[in-house]
Amino acid sequence: MRKGLDNAQIYAIVTNDADNVDNRGCRSVGIGQIEGGVAGSAVPGECTMRFDLKYLPSVYGLRGERTVTDSEQVKREVSARVLASCQADPWLAEHPPSLSFYQHCMPHEIEEEHPLVQTFASAATEVMGGVRISGFPAGCDARHFALHGIPAVIFSPGDLRNAHSVDEHVSVDEYLQCLETVAHAVIDWCGVAK
Repeated sequence: MRKGLDNAQIYAIVTNDADNVDNRGCRSVGIGQIEGGVAGSAVPGECTMRFDLKYLPSVYGLRGERTVTDSEQVKREVSARVLASCQADPWLAEHPPSLSFYQHCMPHEIEEEHPLVQTFASAATEVMGGVRISGFPAGCDARHFALHGIPAVIFSPGDLRNAHSVDEHVSVDEYLQCLETVAHAVIDWCGVAK
């Protein structure tokens, strides 16, 4: 008899992907680590699984109303869904997992209309002929600035799908366009004549 949940089941449980009614802006779950046992020939006495849960800083309803995401509520909902799903497995129902949240990086956002965002958008359009403003589905230091009331944007060259991958790379042309765009944005933001 199989005991436990596979990655697809964990993703569906944690993201509430099955009904997608109120998922508190959860968009990404990554199973980063699974540890257990002392040898391949021994049945493990315990197993530790660490996963990364990313969610949006706020969500918007059908009428455009904004709700700021409550990180403690996200934790409660994830815990409740995992524990409720364990009830479907006889072994896990008798041996529910112990859940803990060992790290938390609060998501941050800046309004698209913010002058800093528009300054970068204008510079990117000038240098690269266009821009796509979107969220960034990973942790970064911009949140530290936001916590202190300092506006921050994330802007970089390349394809995000290559980041932190085996073949992480960015082309020289994209790198140089990024540098030029940042230079234009800084000049515009600081009010220096070109």
